[in-house]
Amino acid sequence: MKPHHALDFSFRQVENLFTERAPLTFRLVNSLCGVRDGEHAGQRTYLSSICANSDLCDSADELGDVEEGWDEGDSWRDDNQRLPEIDLDLLPHTEAPPASGDSAMQASSTGKGRRIARRRLQKKHSTATSRNIGDFQAENGDQFRESVDDLDVQDVRGGPGKRRRPRRVRNKAIIASTVLAQMLYAHNQSANAFQTIVAAYSFASRTGKRVTAVLNQLGLSVSPTTFASALKHNSSAACAVVREGIQAGRKVGLFYDNLVIYDKKAEESEVNKNRSLQLTACGGYFLQLPAESAEAINSAHDPTLNYRTRDTCQNGTTATPNPLCAETPRPTSDSPIGPSGHVAEFDPLDSPRANASTRHATGIESKLLLHPNPDYSTLQTLDILHTGTIHKHYEETVKGHLCILLRKHFNQAMLKNPTRGLLGKEYALKTLFQMPIMKSEVFTLPTLDLDESTIDGNAAILETLVGSIGFTLEGLQESIIPISGDQMTLGRIRGVQELRVRDRLEHRAKYAEPWMGFLHFGFATVDVIKRCNSGTAGGGDPGSLSTFVQLLGRTGILDSKPNFNAIHRLVEEIGEASNLAGFMEVAGVKTMAELERKIETCDWIDLVDKVYEEYFPLNKVGALRANALREATILYEEKLDDVRAVRATRRTQAQKDFLALSKPVFIQAESDKQRDLAYENSLLLMQQVMVHHDFYCAMRKGDSGRLEKSLELFLVLFEGSGKGNYAQELLEQQIDREVLWTPYMRALWLRNCLLNISGAPNKFLAVDEVCEYLVRQLKSSYNPKNTWQSKQFHMETLSRLTMLFRDIRRIVQASSGAPSFGTRHSQVDSSRDIGRLTKYLMEEELLYYHGGRSQISRLHNARRITESLDAWTLGNASYGTGAPLARAIGRRIERQVAGMEYHSPLSTLASVWNYCPGVEDTSNDFIGEEDLVEGAHVEVEVEFDISDSSSDGDI
Repeated sequence: MKPHHALDFSFRQVENLFTERAPLTFRLVNSLCGVRDGEHAGQRTYLSSICANSDLCDSADELGDVEEGWDEGDSWRDDNQRLPEIDLDLLPHTEAPPASGDSAMQASSTGKGRRIARRRLQKKHSTATSRNIGDFQAENGDQFRESVDDLDVQDVRGGPGKRRRPRRVRNKAIIASTVLAQMLYAHNQSANAFQTIVAAYSFASRTGKRVTAVLNQLGLSVSPTTFASALKHNSSAACAVVREGIQAGRKVGLFYDNLVIYDKKAEESEVNKNRSLQLTACGGYFLQLPAESAEAINSAHDPTLNYRTRDTCQNGTTATPNPLCAETPRPTSDSPIGPSGHVAEFDPLDSPRANASTRHATGIESKLLLHPNPDYSTLQTLDILHTGTIHKHYEETVKGHLCILLRKHFNQAMLKNPTRGLLGKEYALKTLFQMPIMKSEVFTLPTLDLDESTIDGNAAILETLVGSIGFTLEGLQESIIPISGDQMTLGRIRGVQELRVRDRLEHRAKYAEPWMGFLHFGFATVDVIKRCNSGTAGGGDPGSLSTFVQLLGRTGILDSKPNFNAIHRLVEEIGEASNLAGFMEVAGVKTMAELERKIETCDWIDLVDKVYEEYFPLNKVGALRANALREATILYEEKLDDVRAVRATRRTQAQKDFLALSKPVFIQAESDKQRDLAYENSLLLMQQVMVHHDFYCAMRKGDSGRLEKSLELFLVLFEGSGKGNYAQELLEQQIDREVLWTPYMRALWLRNCLLNISGAPNKFLAVDEVCEYLVRQLKSSYNPKNTWQSKQFHMETLSRLTMLFRDIRRIVQASSGAPSFGTRHSQVDSSRDIGRLTKYLMEEELLYYHGGRSQISRLHNARRITESLDAWTLGNASYGTGAPLARAIGRRIERQVAGMEYHSPLSTLASVWNYCPGVEDTSNDFIGEEDLVEGAHVEVEVEFDISDSSSDGDI
């Protein structure tokens, strides 16, 4: 079998095979049909006529030329080629179809009469050029068959006047090719091109071995053993293709995730959890590099990064201001060891030379992607939060989505508006960076029997993974490979880099550059919406998710482990209904019909501006709550002063009750008198859903520029909602983007943070989403009752061909013309659910401010409305202290100091101290430059003073 990148599993390939060998094919067919050599010269058998009409030969004349070419011995024929030895006396003789006449046939009024008419007319279509049936005329068999289907014939079974569905026309070329392939395979088992395709499709569709064995006996497929052997060869070829690409200088990115399967058990139950296997599914993709060189991009954005290949220091590069090693090269593990244990004299000429086949097996040079000496001292909190363009971007994005919503529901009304200039002022959803719309080259790697949930397991996975595609750890010391995964995976990778900072250079995993996958960001965003707006379980809180779930009858959707797709659809519907209700409230109408008439006459651009100003400013709810709390606090202090001014013996009972009342209870009660909790909760839900909606649309479209802006909003929302792990990972990425990354690294990230495995627009997937697809396919294809040989075959062979099986299913199904049976169904019509939600929002007036609406009145059981969590305000308050940023930078500087080589002079250490203002440099008190010897390590204790960080964020 060919390598997986060159396979073309389609029936068209088989048709072309038989077309090229048409003389041999039709000679065989004539023999099988009882037509001997020299008999019926120039005549066609029935099967030959079918093949001629099914595009195996373009015309009858071409068929005659082919048959004549067989007698004359054309150039395609091999002198050593022999026809199959067939005993013609044992074969049934088939007469040619009788000559057709021009008589017409009138179809009966029943379905049976119509079928009889079709069969009789099909017998005549091989020679007839035109047929007249009543008022219908057809030029060929296919059109004639369509004409018969169009006859207005009454169907007895369907009732009077009911038309039956037209029969699906099958491709006769495929049928003929199948028959010919079976005959060739019966004579020679090496002629198994068609059978290999059927076996590949059966295996990709998870057909059992017994079924494949039956198809093999029927001549439709190769045996399961033969195909398994072919898969092993194809797996080796797939590995060779990846290695060849890497050796040719192509750069790759890798991804992996945990794969939990159950060994020797048939089901995943609680009892069988102890028999689970902790494996790791791995894959990668070839990076799409920018058209411009790294030097050009870096120099254009940052003139200080005008790199050269080598500098005056022959043992260093321009990425390091000081030489990285002393005059004598550093010994390696291959250096001879003397009897006393010391390293013998090292000769550079004795070092192993790079083989020509592995010379280019490296990642991207780290000096092109990362700043050599990042300056963390200038980084402030406002450098990664509330940048100059984020608020403007958020406003433009929200208004763009609101205009798209109006276009979806009121396009005709907008066109009827007499003010034609409004269409030119419409807010457009800007594309900040569109990724190339092309199919990504994704490859899968063998499944590793390693546990990804531990730090040591991730270290072993990284080293095994890079070795499986031809890299060496020594060759990656000055290179970078992007590694994508979920939050836990990237956290473990950073843990490996921190814990191995004093390990040997090749084991520090400095080549791994963590890139967070966007699918898990989407999971986290949905969880933020659920955490902040769930309300009381069972519903009751106006505008909460629990109430909406009860209203739509989707109980169970808010479980502890929810379905992401189900909640995603729910929040999308809630967002659309809330936005429509907001337009109605601002326009002063109550129904969709009234809003449509309003848009036909009003300035709907001004309507969009008013909706944004009323509902979508991120700090509006925080300002409303702060004002209410401030006024309530002032009132409490005034009353407290008045009560204290009165002598204790003269205080009234009300004044005594006031003193007995706690301060928080009084402030909450007074602030609730002017607050509208239902209104505030609805605003928070609309804002968070809009952020999630823009993120999802940008990811599917491939706009990595908008995704980059969404990450800044997620950073605050994750911190405020209590998702500390995701907030910490996002903070690390923001620091990398602001301080560590070069312009070329950002350009590389913008082009490769998403994948497109179909090559179609609006079909982009997150890298970790592709990895989850790989995990799902591997889980479904594994049999828990397999033997160890089957397990090894699954991990080493099938894992490499997962994407190939996907292409086989898609190509074979499309080329055969078989129906997909609903796999490409249309979107679920959610208009009724959206209408119900919109009606509920308008009836309850949740988007209209009512001061003092803070309780749910249920006769004698009134309670306070559950207050939604303002994650935006809480996140800003947390980052405003400067503590999260100080902790992140502190870890980086500690790792940077601890990772200094033993041969680094104190001038390099002094450069690090310059990046740590407020840190006392006491290195000269205990170590001198002359004290640095081979094998010694520099250990420095770094202390940070963040006592004043709450005011200005300095370290």
